[in-house]
Amino acid sequence: MNKSATNFKTVIANDWNELIQSLSSDPKCIVFHIDIIHKKGANISEFINMLETFIRFNDKDKKPDIAVVISSTTPATTIKELQKNKILGIIPDSNNWPAQELTDAMSVILAGRSYWPEHIISKLPGSVDKNKNKDIQLTLRQTEVYELIRNRGVSNKQIAKVLRISESTVKLHVSAILKTLCVRNRTQLALTEI
Repeated sequence: MNKSATNFKTVIANDWNELIQSLSSDPKCIVFHIDIIHKKGANISEFINMLETFIRFNDKDKKPDIAVVISSTTPATTIKELQKNKILGIIPDSNNWPAQELTDAMSVILAGRSYWPEHIISKLPGSVDKNKNKDIQLTLRQTEVYELIRNRGVSNKQIAKVLRISESTVKLHVSAILKTLCVRNRTQLALTEI
């Protein structure tokens, strides 16, 4: 269903065709559910690139703001990808969160401000509660390894070179960090703040 808010020229699209057709109305903001990306069979970057190509093809002077509706099963890693792809913000769907959350999100996004609410993101799969990690203590070396993974995304081999330690020692540190922070892999580790 294609709805336009006349005051804000906002289009809410339920599928790829509606999304593309909505560009002809020159909206200030377009909103679509994260499932449209999955149905299109693309990753987030590819999907946004396709969308931007259609925007350029239609000779639009100004790219509309883009907001994405998420569900409670949307992985936290998806949120990071959306942020990397210049999405204005997320809107929690009303099936999973109170209606007030939806109203708050729409108000912020329609005002042209970004909306990445930590209280929503922290409840998504793969997210780690930041308050839980306040009491966590890593050794000095573990902190160095953690920072290299989190801030630079470097491999164990690269960490070994930078810190001048063996790769097997790096593996031990990474395992200890994962266990201490209660995360399963490097991706979750990269999303964790201490």
